[in-house]
Amino acid sequence: MTNEEGDNLPNVQDEQTLPKTFKKFLFHPINRGFWMSVTLVATTVPVAIFVPENALLSGDGVYIFLGVIRLLLGLVFIIFLPGYALFTILWPLHEKEDLTRYGISFGLSIAIAPILGLVLNFTPFGLNLISILVALNLFTLPLLSGGFLRRYRAVIR
Repeated sequence: MTNEEGDNLPNVQDEQTLPKTFKKFLFHPINRGFWMSVTLVATTVPVAIFVPENALLSGDGVYIFLGVIRLLLGLVFIIFLPGYALFTILWPLHEKEDLTRYGISFGLSIAIAPILGLVLNFTPFGLNLISILVALNLFTLPLLSGGFLRRYRAVIR
């Protein structure tokens, strides 16, 4: 399996390249998806809160650019990350090909996001930006952490 730079990611069969200590495992290339997901969550929340909703409709170039960034980050945050987090906890190692992982993640997110929205609709918080961000974070971050720990346990065996 290769990534964008052409580096070989460690596979389940590459026993000698997998780290055995938690310190070495933390920033190993096998966890690149975990760190990118956490970074995406950490950047999406402030952008969604601080960039105005009507930034795309304003005439200023900077606001249009920020609106596009908000839109793209929000789409990935809603349509990809919840499914990817669930996928990492179900299959902790890179047993599936990249396109298969991304397709299953997309499909799981399309199933998860409406269920979270339906549950939020019947809470006192309702459906607003903050409640959706909190619900997606409370769903995504624990699953990403659980997937990270499951991957670590699978690697040290």
